[in-house]
Amino acid sequence: MRAGVNRVDATDFRVKETRKYKEEVRALAIQAAHEKAMAIAHQLNVSLGNVHSVTELNEGMFFSNGSNANAFSYGASPSKSSFVLGKVTISASISASYEIE
Repeated sequence: MRAGVNRVDATDFRVKETRKYKEEVRALAIQAAHEKAMAIAHQLNVSLGNVHSVTELNEGMFFSNGSNANAFSYGASPSKSSFVLGKVTISASISASYEIE
């Protein structure tokens, strides 16, 4: 702000160990897909066979701070900013098909 900046239109936040967290999230998504398939099979009174196919539908990393993208705006005081820290969300979605026995 002292150098004359009075507006920031976008910020970019990253995680240091992105690959590690994506792999962890993918593993959790695969586990959840399998558990859901098992529950459905149980309700249908059938057993799951071999996995027929697995598809990763999306993977992403999103930052949310709960406010608009303009972190600093005109008229902001140099000692106080309207910037709000948020969190990075890493997500994965898995589709799995099984043979039924």
